[in-house]
Amino acid sequence: QQQQQQYQAPYIDPRLYGAYAQMGVRDAAGVWHEHRRPATTNRLLTPEQERERAERRANSLDQRNGARPDTAPLRIKEHLLYPDYDDKGRKQLDKHYEFFRTGNQLGKGSFGSVEVVRHRATGRWRACKTIAIGAPEEFELVKTEIELLKKLDHPNIMRMYETYHVGCTVFLIIELCEGGPLFDKIVEYHQHKRQFITEQQVQQWMRQILSATSYCHQRRICHRDLKPENILFRTKDENSDLKVIDFGLSSTLSRIQMSAKEVKEVRKGTLGTLARLLPTLPSGKHLIPWHVRRVKMQRAGTPHYMSPEMIRGQYDEKCDCFSIGIIFYQLLSGKHPFYNPGIDNEETVKARILNEEPLMTPDALGSVSLQAKDLLKRLLDKNHRRRISACQALSHDWFRLSANHVHLSKLTPSVFEGLRDYQHHNKIKQAVLNYLAKELDERVIEDLRKKFKALDKGGDGTISLEDVKTGMRLVGYPLPPSSELSRIFESFDPTGSNRIGYNDFLSALLAKRIKYEDAVREQQLRAAFERLDVHKEGRISAAALREALTSKGMGSHLTEEQVQQCIDEIDKNRDGYIDWDEFYACML
Repeated sequence: QQQQQQYQAPYIDPRLYGAYAQMGVRDAAGVWHEHRRPATTNRLLTPEQERERAERRANSLDQRNGARPDTAPLRIKEHLLYPDYDDKGRKQLDKHYEFFRTGNQLGKGSFGSVEVVRHRATGRWRACKTIAIGAPEEFELVKTEIELLKKLDHPNIMRMYETYHVGCTVFLIIELCEGGPLFDKIVEYHQHKRQFITEQQVQQWMRQILSATSYCHQRRICHRDLKPENILFRTKDENSDLKVIDFGLSSTLSRIQMSAKEVKEVRKGTLGTLARLLPTLPSGKHLIPWHVRRVKMQRAGTPHYMSPEMIRGQYDEKCDCFSIGIIFYQLLSGKHPFYNPGIDNEETVKARILNEEPLMTPDALGSVSLQAKDLLKRLLDKNHRRRISACQALSHDWFRLSANHVHLSKLTPSVFEGLRDYQHHNKIKQAVLNYLAKELDERVIEDLRKKFKALDKGGDGTISLEDVKTGMRLVGYPLPPSSELSRIFESFDPTGSNRIGYNDFLSALLAKRIKYEDAVREQQLRAAFERLDVHKEGRISAAALREALTSKGMGSHLTEEQVQQCIDEIDKNRDGYIDWDEFYACML
């Protein structure tokens, strides 16, 4: 009891409340004492100071006696090829990436900061997104973003390479996009240059945005926060590709529907007025109920880009298409269709989105084609059941008018030879090729990206069996038997979806490049070998290989016998391990 009276709750940084939801100590009598203290300081720290402080706090709290098992730091177990660094995260992060003290911060906000880093092994530049988790809901957003970026594989969606975690701080190593947001390009043309963006240029950008969105929707993923600020140019080149970013507010439709709640609302409109005019029955009931029950989904996103159904709280994936319609209008006109700066606020913008139609006059849009206006109207249809989907939009007449045949010249018989050879590769070689495809800078694989787009006739970010057959006919490549074509697609996706993703396509075509290009081969294979050697033994054991192959689903369908068979195929000296020379020979 004396110990209980003398006990004083130690100060805990308020930013750690999310990770340590109920911190406290247990006294000699076994009684648990919880404590929370308000913030006593609001001093701003540099990202480096935040990382150091979070690490110190986490280490000290982890070592505190009597800590509850269920209040351990939140763990995020996501990594590209092997489990992320956890206990020694900061050391491993600094080991693999070089940080710079000044001049390399790309942005800073309430979530944390983004800065340029350099991968020490390859010398490639990447971006590091630092997120300090301060509440459970923030953790859920970060967790969702990591889970989705892990699944998404599309040329117009930002890549995530790996994640690290130190205490309550998460570091996402992501693709570096140097060209700035699409919003800046709109401002540059319409405010600085005082000119409209050409319809041909808008068409190229819209095709990429719709392609990325269609890819997500096919996987039942809803972005929920599409806006020009969340679409970046990969480089500063005039013809740079676009990358959709920020999946923190995204979610699967099944998860959105599961979190929906039933609410009771006053009946509105003509029927509501009639219900209140009719007399009440002797039992006290109304002839027409005054209230209705509706299912409300969680609203998310930026109010200026919300669809009508998102504002009402009943939506599906087509809410993204309305947001794209607003972006489309801005690209054509330089103005927001429902927002007047200095006049409107969030509430008036929502009212305009619900009740007003955007101006489609030549003064507003310039001399755009009738097909462009038609697509714009279909995207901005307030009735989401009538609204055109992202997949349907890609087949709209506006895109057919100037179908892009530029990439067709990139198709050669070697493309299909690479796809056929992939099925014969050892599973380890397939995993390494898959890893290298993610690691290589897109400047290096620019020609492969164009080959992929040439085959992707539907523009949805995947290649179907029919796409491959059509491509083979175009270049005069002999069409293999149907049974072999099925085996080719099964080697990429054992689930039988008959689709080849972007990264899988790159993996298949990288095999020959590694074989014949010395500059790519030595450096990249050495980095891949180190990643597979998760136990840092200087050689790859069966346990290390199994851990590496299953951490991101690459080879997760393999049994232990199949993993051992892979080892036996490569292990020439029969010592039970794969050394560097054996690994190198396997990849050639």
